[in-house]
Amino acid sequence: MADQYHPCSQRAFRERKERHVKDLEGKLNTVTSQNNSLLAEIERLQRENEKFATQNEILRASTTPLNMNQPTFNGHPTSPHSPTGPMHFSSMSHHVVSSPNQRVVPPSSHRIDISPTTGERLYGTGATWDFIQSHEMFRQGMVDIALVSQRLQPHAICEGSGPAFPETAIIRAIEDSIGGAADELI
Repeated sequence: MADQYHPCSQRAFRERKERHVKDLEGKLNTVTSQNNSLLAEIERLQRENEKFATQNEILRASTTPLNMNQPTFNGHPTSPHSPTGPMHFSSMSHHVVSSPNQRVVPPSSHRIDISPTTGERLYGTGATWDFIQSHEMFRQGMVDIALVSQRLQPHAICEGSGPAFPETAIIRAIEDSIGGAADELI
């Protein structure tokens, strides 16, 4: 009888051991999956943080303090050549349409407007950042964002919903920053 008990207890021990190992493998897979999800979320948040930091830098570079002695009209600076108030255009934003009955309005920072005077595309700060990031030289790491911000500052157009930048000015700023970055390396 002792001989039968011993193989039965060994089999029971092996079965418990196998169940325990399978349980541990399942827990390991779950923890590994959660870890991978968290790492992906961290990467996404870091990219988003970088995007917001750059938008912030662009906004800071494009915002100039108002001269307190300068006359204003509805909060906008006026010049001696604009006696009726500031000249600014109304937005003709492009909207993404997801269905025939629904218009999705992008955040004002990601807007793309058309200047009624020049017909040129004007990019909000978010759209400017997206445009810069989509540029081939940016993806190759050749764009100096600080220099782009500095170059864009004089081209900022404020029309009530935050600064906007002409597309040609963005392209020129990117290209100038590439040349400027190359000069610094020499």
